[in-house]
Amino acid sequence: MKDWEKEINSAIDSLKGIAKDLHLEELAGTLKKQAESFAPEGIEFPFFRKGSEETPAENGWGWLNESKAISVNQELAIQAPAHTDWFRNPIPTDGRLDAPLSNAPVFFREVTGDFVFRAKVRPNFKTVYDACALMVIQDDLHWTKLAFEKTDFGTTAAVCVVTDEVSDDANGCDIAQDEIWLQLIRRGDVFAAHYSPDGKDFRMVRVFRLPLAQTVRVGLEAQSPAGDGGIRFFSDITLEKKAVENLRRGV
Repeated sequence: MKDWEKEINSAIDSLKGIAKDLHLEELAGTLKKQAESFAPEGIEFPFFRKGSEETPAENGWGWLNESKAISVNQELAIQAPAHTDWFRNPIPTDGRLDAPLSNAPVFFREVTGDFVFRAKVRPNFKTVYDACALMVIQDDLHWTKLAFEKTDFGTTAAVCVVTDEVSDDANGCDIAQDEIWLQLIRRGDVFAAHYSPDGKDFRMVRVFRLPLAQTVRVGLEAQSPAGDGGIRFFSDITLEKKAVENLRRGV
């Protein structure tokens, strides 16, 4: 058996442990059909948009809080384990702040300087706070994320969290879709967060200042803070190293 065939079979086996909410037999069949059409170097990461400069296996992509992941029909499927999140509640408990929570898996790479990070996300919502997110991380106490999240108001929304020792949590507008595009931009110490319903028209969620190190971790986060976990889907992932002139418009 060829190495790439072994990798396909290994991916199928991994589904048994992570895809209880998917149609496993149908998905496994799809993977087997794709095996013959994938070039060997394309099996591991076919979810990146064609033409993107990034090839994860060759450009330093890795894990914080490693989880299980496979690519299916040009999407990256990441398992969000139960009760996982990045958050430090600004509301004290008995007069004291809780310890920071930073246990959700993040598939990331290190980036230096200005950038534009974008992905299409499909969270497969079930439980409150289920989400897919784009993250920029210096350490457990200094980071930001832009999420498509199931809120505690019974809606799904673009949510931006800025953490500088404690988290500043802000819900954006409600979005009645199963999937959207998210975008995070850095220019110096200023960040801009945007979402798009169609991947073309990006709308501002937030612009803010957050002094972070020049080199940070930029990645995809899969979370399930209040639930039993689930599969989060990412596709059309691009990472461009450039300075954006108009941060509010994202261009």
